[in-house]
Amino acid sequence: MNAKTIEFFRDRDLMIFLSCRRQPSAREWDEYAGAVRATMTSPQPLSGVLVLSEGGGPDAKQRAQVVKAFGPTPVPLAICSTSMMERGVVTAMSWIYRARTASFHFDDLAGALRHLAIGEARWSSQRQKIRAAQRLLGWRAVAAL
Repeated sequence: MNAKTIEFFRDRDLMIFLSCRRQPSAREWDEYAGAVRATMTSPQPLSGVLVLSEGGGPDAKQRAQVVKAFGPTPVPLAICSTSMMERGVVTAMSWIYRARTASFHFDDLAGALRHLAIGEARWSSQRQKIRAAQRLLGWRAVAAL
């Protein structure tokens, strides 16, 4: 069994984050928060964050850590999840989060990328990178991207 619970990478102006069914470990989440901090101080701004989740995710402390890492500038967020409950939580969070936030079914990558205003010319490359990250996490069913 693969012990890794998250995988993330930056693709130009988009941060892509994948989460399996288990909660991220403190070490993995610290690495992600550090990457977010570095991204937010880089000269090329981040236009959005795409999350693909099999249902697992951060706890309240970890969420607070990454919100702090993003700093005062809200970043648009699109979350694709297998969990209807998680998508409902995202919708509720969108009412208070200052950035454009939306939830999508796990297989609706196109809807999420449209929400983030990512041009279709980039979708094929992003699909390939996402599939590679899914394999690293040991996902059995790769989302129909």
